[in-house]
Amino acid sequence: MLSFFRRNKDKYTSWKYQKESFEKMYEEGTKEFQKRYHTELLEENKFVHQRIDDLFKTLFNYDIENLLDVGCGTGFYFSALSKYTKKIYGIDVSSLILKEAKKIIEGKNLKNIYFGLSISEVLPFRDNSFDCVFIFAVLHHLQNVDKAIAEAHRVLKKDGKCIVIEPNILNPAMFLFLCFKKHEIGILSLSKFTLEKKFQKLFKKIYTVPTTFQVTFTDPVSNMILSSLEKLPKPLLDYLAIHYVLIAEKE
Repeated sequence: MLSFFRRNKDKYTSWKYQKESFEKMYEEGTKEFQKRYHTELLEENKFVHQRIDDLFKTLFNYDIENLLDVGCGTGFYFSALSKYTKKIYGIDVSSLILKEAKKIIEGKNLKNIYFGLSISEVLPFRDNSFDCVFIFAVLHHLQNVDKAIAEAHRVLKKDGKCIVIEPNILNPAMFLFLCFKKHEIGILSLSKFTLEKKFQKLFKKIYTVPTTFQVTFTDPVSNMILSSLEKLPKPLLDYLAIHYVLIAEKE
């Protein structure tokens, strides 16, 4: 597995391959897409809706004039994010998937949300433009993570925050779930410790928080497991959390 990963990393983390992979899931309406990326299904599930609300309340507990959602996809977090900021700008590599975001914005009559086509490594915004850059489960898909971090730093205002959520590969279930999917294979080189070091090159104030947040499993057994994980001491939760949140503040 590791030798395969080393030989093929750049291929499976190229923006072109990632774009094609997610568009294929979208067009075919796969179960994975329906569970992880389809807005209506997520919002109709009370467990997922509550998980999103609980997570965002802790992350966005300060005034935000404008927020950039990097890799916004179908925009299924737009409705939740709009509670915490006056303006949302979203970018994604797929025009096909952004058409779904447009439908969501219009269907829900969401205001002050703008989106466009762009790769994460070359953001089409001026320096010091945003109070917050939000990057949810995107960085491990990228070929050039350092460049994406540098771009996030560039477009942030002074004292602005970059909030990153990434899968925790120390969790055995998460590791197995991701490492056999070609479009997820970048996660094998992006552990929490690796990502922290990358952010430390540009950001001085950095901290991470484990979280049991996830949207895929909402059956009673999964909910019971997640509830049990939440009660673990932090040292254990650091290893067994489903995701982790990295928050970096620009000085």
